[in-house]
Amino acid sequence: YGLTQSLHKFWRRANYVPVYMRQTSNDLTGEYTCVMLSELNAQDMAVQTREHWLDAFARDFHHRFGVLLSYAFKDFSVVLAMSILDAATAGRSAESLALQAATPYGRADLMRDFSGYDLKRLESYANNLLDYHVILDLLPTISQRYFDSSFGPSLSLSGVQACILLGLGLQRKSIDCVEKELHLPSRQILALFTKILRKFSNYFRNLETKALEQEFDAEKPAAVIASLKITATSNNGKRALTDDEAWDPTGKSLEDDLAEAGREVTDEFKLKQRELIDAMDLTQFTINQDNEGWTAAEEQIKKAAVKGVTVAQTVVSVKNPESSKRAKKEKSVAKELVKAEEAKAQKNSKKSKTSKKTVMSSTTDFADKSSLQRHANLRRCGFGRRHRHRHQRLGK
Repeated sequence: YGLTQSLHKFWRRANYVPVYMRQTSNDLTGEYTCVMLSELNAQDMAVQTREHWLDAFARDFHHRFGVLLSYAFKDFSVVLAMSILDAATAGRSAESLALQAATPYGRADLMRDFSGYDLKRLESYANNLLDYHVILDLLPTISQRYFDSSFGPSLSLSGVQACILLGLGLQRKSIDCVEKELHLPSRQILALFTKILRKFSNYFRNLETKALEQEFDAEKPAAVIASLKITATSNNGKRALTDDEAWDPTGKSLEDDLAEAGREVTDEFKLKQRELIDAMDLTQFTINQDNEGWTAAEEQIKKAAVKGVTVAQTVVSVKNPESSKRAKKEKSVAKELVKAEEAKAQKNSKKSKTSKKTVMSSTTDFADKSSLQRHANLRRCGFGRRHRHRHQRLGK
């Protein structure tokens, strides 16, 4: 039939598997001819067929169609191409998928497909250190291995992520083309693309780590290590060079060391808190045992016990007259009165000194004024002249 998205969806729901796709379109309709088959039950037929014969056709079509997506089928929409690949994968048998899963993608395959520099570039882009143009040459190989199910079920992508990888890796389209077909903004596509390659980078790194661990374990078998330990302990108690536990400088793990350091810091902090509390004046919080509040509190507890209320549920309060607000207020008032009396007495002493000085100065002024007035009167009466002549005669 002529391939359209609706027709392919119809035949796919009827469990038909694509096995052929013409690489040139029809001159009149512009459609590509597609052949899809469905496996029938041939148990009651005269001619018997090999079981799961359709699996070989589906695997071959799946691989060839994935490669041709960057050539003749580049104009296919991302959604249609993804649907065709899914239909081809659905035609594979369970035995074929189990056989492929039994031979997983290993470190040798990784070194064959990528170099150390390629893996480093991929890791740098996954850590947002490079632009996506730097790793575009790795996308076809990564996409082909993923859609051929070489990585196994341990590495899986969502539907949108698989469409983005197919469009950029297999069809080699630009970000703008994928944006128009998926109706997603370019920023979101680039963010999803970064998550995709981060998954592949982590998968490749785990492969290398597991391979190195296996090589290390193969070089040092457990039996050889055990024998070396036995000979080392019997040889005058000397440690063997291969005995990692004997040469371990730390007798405890990192978690225990961190826990011990944390306890030391906590104890030091508690000690500082205790010193700070001891340096404080806590006399204001003391409770007078002779206070009547204790008697009232005991009566309150007895009444609560009679009513059936436990002591833990009973809350009592004992007033301290020395630390109460009223006592503090009385003390502050007394201090203010004492200060006022001292200020008043000091003010009165200053006033008395000032009044004495004023009286003395006024008396002196008054005496001076009286003598001046007396001399003036004597001059008017002529007494001064006769008194002067008298003194002159007495002198002679």
